[in-house]
Amino acid sequence: MVDDIIDGYLVLRKQTTKGKKATRTIPINAKLNALLVVYLREESPKEWLFPGHHNAKTRKPLTRAAADLILKQACERVELVGVSTHSFRRTALTQMSNAGIPLRVIQKISGHSSLATLQRYLEISDQQVIEAVNVIGSKADPDEVPARTTRGGF
Repeated sequence: MVDDIIDGYLVLRKQTTKGKKATRTIPINAKLNALLVVYLREESPKEWLFPGHHNAKTRKPLTRAAADLILKQACERVELVGVSTHSFRRTALTQMSNAGIPLRVIQKISGHSSLATLQRYLEISDQQVIEAVNVIGSKADPDEVPARTTRGGF
């Protein structure tokens, strides 16, 4: 609903969320918020932020199925494969993680009830694994050779 956009924040009502557990409010990305301000000013939607098809008697929002279809058709036109509305969510969460945003902050934004569930959304690239392994010993003096212990380890 148009009323769910309040001063740069989006209200996600519990009845519209997957778990239907709680209403939450999250900040809107500054660039998206600027676009929404223009959209709201120019389109002046009265009730629904993105109205669906309606006649004089019924006024309904764009359905999830309709949004999925619109995205699917757009992706087909530009020959993108494997894109879904849900993949944008995964990408956003992964980008936050890659930027070093703490997992608890990402969890609050995403609404996941547990860190374990959130972590299943986060993609890990081969390059990240290589960089993580290369961190090992990077602070040590390269001329310093670790002494061996009596058990054969370092």
